[in-house]
Amino acid sequence: PFSRKDIRFSAPVTAQIFKVGIPMGIQSVLINISFMFITAIINSMGLSASAAMGIGDKIVGFMFMPQSAFSASVAVVVAQNFGAGKMDRANKAVGYAIGISFVIEAVCFLICLLFPDFLPSLFTDDREVIEMAGLYMKAYSIDGMLTAVAFNLSALLNGCGRTTFNMAQNLIATFLGRIPATWLFSRMVGTNLFLIGCAAPASTVLSIVMLVVYIKTRMKHATEIVTEQA
Repeated sequence: PFSRKDIRFSAPVTAQIFKVGIPMGIQSVLINISFMFITAIINSMGLSASAAMGIGDKIVGFMFMPQSAFSASVAVVVAQNFGAGKMDRANKAVGYAIGISFVIEAVCFLICLLFPDFLPSLFTDDREVIEMAGLYMKAYSIDGMLTAVAFNLSALLNGCGRTTFNMAQNLIATFLGRIPATWLFSRMVGTNLFLIGCAAPASTVLSIVMLVVYIKTRMKHATEIVTEQA
């Protein structure tokens, strides 16, 4: 039987939703704010650099779609298997997602490395902007391969409900890694958008290190408890 009285809030369930969801929301807001700082830094380098970054970011949006899609799926698969105490299946799903995403991004890396002007030239005829965007894309194509790992490891934590740590490591990598590195590289003599773009893979490496350490040290015990309870 199902009636109107069955439609109500459950305090424990609602609390769990907020516990998982609020850190993810805060993370999203603050990271988008961080991109405003990075944009301001690059805009200070002139109109061509700003235009090149705008083109590069549009291409990056497409490049990062595979790992974004896979990580969203991984979070669901991990949550299902974590709840069932079948972490072997969850870990296998993460491994497959990382592998497939990495191969796709490796192809993107080769395209950006061997034909750096090809994609930017679809947006503009300005030779200077095309060359600068090509340099920017070379750096970001490296980050694409790294985020294939980072996004899916983050999805593993989200699927296990560890969103607070996920938020913390993302903010550390962004505000203590990427933004300072972007500012530092932009102030170097003879800098270019490749060097500035390298701030992204550098911060992703920091993120991966934190994720791996946490998963190896903190998640192992939690996994054993869930498996025993199941």
